[in-house]
Amino acid sequence: MKYSQKYRQLLIPSICAVLFITAGCGSEAYNNRLNATNRLFQYTNKLKENLGPAWNQSGVEVRMPAQLVEVPPPPMVKNEEGEWVQDGLDERIPAELPSLELPGLIGAWKGIVEADVSGEFKDLPAYAFVMSNGYLWAENNAEEAMEYSNIIAEKVVDGLTLPLYDPSDWKQKQYPATPGFVPQQGASVWVTQTDIIVGESKAEISLHLFGAGDVTVYVLFIYPETIASSERFAERIDLALETLKISADKPAAGAAPGTAPTKSGGGF
Repeated sequence: MKYSQKYRQLLIPSICAVLFITAGCGSEAYNNRLNATNRLFQYTNKLKENLGPAWNQSGVEVRMPAQLVEVPPPPMVKNEEGEWVQDGLDERIPAELPSLELPGLIGAWKGIVEADVSGEFKDLPAYAFVMSNGYLWAENNAEEAMEYSNIIAEKVVDGLTLPLYDPSDWKQKQYPATPGFVPQQGASVWVTQTDIIVGESKAEISLHLFGAGDVTVYVLFIYPETIASSERFAERIDLALETLKISADKPAAGAAPGTAPTKSGGGF
């Protein structure tokens, strides 16, 4: 087919315009993908720099602040009655917190952080604990499993000699605070100071309540009230909770629990 000179003059600019627009759209999509990849890379590096390795137990997964190291649990065995019990004392409950009881404890961590003690920075202990109502479902104790959130809150108040909290003390938070690379999940959070001494400083606690279906999970942090800002501990707690994953599948009745209600071994 032959085109007149005039038609070709009109056709060529039109084709160029279409090609330019198409190339522009492709370039924009490519740049968007590149930016998203860069943001994911930066986020992944941020987690790597601030958090420890992934931990998974009893349907709960999390990465704790880099300062903390997991304290292993005692083995679980069946007694003569066929019940799951601890084989020995639980070294996860620190000796300086002998009154602390954490039913359903499935993970514990301890680390050293820098804190201000009378104007001098010293190395003091910090702790983290993860608790779940999974053991109650394994015991076919649905009534207490559904009341687990109140049980743990009361145990923390009693064990750390805290004043009875007001419901308004609990704040609602999202992790992460804004939508990002992981799904947001809501939590009820209570942060307060205590008269308990960790090392040589009064302690601050932050208690975080999460839920997935019938599964209830608490994450408790105990650290010096005067912790150094260079530790970036509050930021790392938030990052840690962004990595929290909870399976909504509760344990079947009679299943071996990750742990049973704990007793203090005066460990570390």
